[in-house]
Amino acid sequence: MTARWAVRLYGLVVAIYPRRLRKEYGADMKLVFNDLLEDPNMSRRRTWSIVLSDIVDLIGGLWLGPLFGFLVVLIWWVVRSDIYPFDPNLGLVLIAALFVAAGFTGTRRSGSFAGGMGAGFVAGLISAITVPGDYWLFGTFPFYDAISFVGTMAISAAVVMLLVTIGSELATFKTHRGRMRRGIWAFVGAWRRDSELSP
Repeated sequence: MTARWAVRLYGLVVAIYPRRLRKEYGADMKLVFNDLLEDPNMSRRRTWSIVLSDIVDLIGGLWLGPLFGFLVVLIWWVVRSDIYPFDPNLGLVLIAALFVAAGFTGTRRSGSFAGGMGAGFVAGLISAITVPGDYWLFGTFPFYDAISFVGTMAISAAVVMLLVTIGSELATFKTHRGRMRRGIWAFVGAWRRDSELSP
C-alpha cells in the first residue's frame, strides 16, 4: 500500500472519532501517522497495529456486544425450553431492554454513538443464532420459503437496530437536550406566527 493510500485510509479512521476529538487532535493525529509512515525504524505492520489498537480503544464498548447477545440467547433458550416457567412476553421485554442497554453501554464506554451502534450490531448478530437454534433444538422453522425468511430477518434486524439506536441516543441525551429544546421552541414559535397570520 502506498503512503498516499495509507494516509487516506487513516483519514477515514480519524473520521470515526467523536467530533470534539477530531476538531482538537485530528490534524495532529494525521501528522503523527504520516511521520510514522516515513520513519525508517518503524515497519508498516507496527504502524497499522498502533492504528488498530487505537480503533479498539475508540470502540471500547464493542466487546460488550457479545455479552448482550449471549444474554439474549440465554433468555430465548429459557423461554423456549420450558426448563423454568417463564412468561414469553416478559422474555420479549427483557430482550428489548438488553438491546437498549447494549446501545447505551456501548455509547457510554466508547464515547461515541458509533460505538453504541457497533455493540448493538454485534449483539444482534449473536442473537440471530436463535433462528437456526429453533430448528436444531426444537424442530420448528416457521418459514415457508426463502422470501419469508429474509423478510422476517430484515424486520427483526430493523427492530433490533431501532432499540439499539434508542439506547445510544439515551446515552447522548444530555448533549442533545439543548438542541432539542431550541428546535421545539423554534417549531412552537413558527406555529404561533403562522396561526396569527392565518385568517
